[in-house]
Amino acid sequence: MSKEWRSKSDKRLFAQPILKHEWPRLVDAMMEDGLHAQITEKGIVFTVKEYVISLPSVRSVWGLSESQSFKLRNYILANDPWGSEGWE
Repeated sequence: MSKEWRSKSDKRLFAQPILKHEWPRLVDAMMEDGLHAQITEKGIVFTVKEYVISLPSVRSVWGLSESQSFKLRNYILANDPWGSEGWE
């Protein structure tokens, strides 16, 4: 079961597009759940309580398609909502 961060139903045949104004809501929900995304030289590293987790795991838990996870990475790289400045 995926995390609930939208008010819309997730019972659809195809992945519902994530609108521009919904990305901050998704990221806020991820932060509240303890997920951290750090931008490093090797790319984006996702962690929960100092445990590294893979992007497919994040996708599975949050109910994201591959395309949506690609857009999530782009959003994180463009906006750096977790503030990776100062990370190695």
